[in-house]
Amino acid sequence: MKKANNLYARAHLIITLVSLLLASCVSTTGPVTIRDSSGEPTYRESQRNENGRGGQADIAVLSPVRPDAKKTVVPIIDKLVSQADRQVVAADYKKAINTAERGLRINRKEPRLYLALAKAYRGLQNPRQSSYFAKQGLRYAKKGDNVFRQLKSMSN
Repeated sequence: MKKANNLYARAHLIITLVSLLLASCVSTTGPVTIRDSSGEPTYRESQRNENGRGGQADIAVLSPVRPDAKKTVVPIIDKLVSQADRQVVAADYKKAINTAERGLRINRKEPRLYLALAKAYRGLQNPRQSSYFAKQGLRYAKKGDNVFRQLKSMSN
């Protein structure tokens, strides 16, 4: 009987501690700023109470968060493209390939990454792979664009 009481006391203690932990996680002391991956707040200004002051009457009005590829992905892709281009210029072709492939894992439809891969494989004296990646990049490049012209000349 003593074991049953001890077990009951332990279970009661565990339940009490978990409920206190959950209650402390739920309560906040002020408005919470929710940021997207670019660091911008995703809510508008909080509403003030009637006397214009903040305080407990402040309510954060959340705006819907829409995935915007241009806002969140492009800076990362731009950085990886320029890094891969620098590595090609420095004749560090294997690193350029790794960098461009990392970018393709983020955005498969970026023709500049295919161009970097084509240049890197050309630097490694592998014209077959260079032509392959140039042709792949042509699928996503805009006709008449500088990237399109470079990919076109490398795809032959």
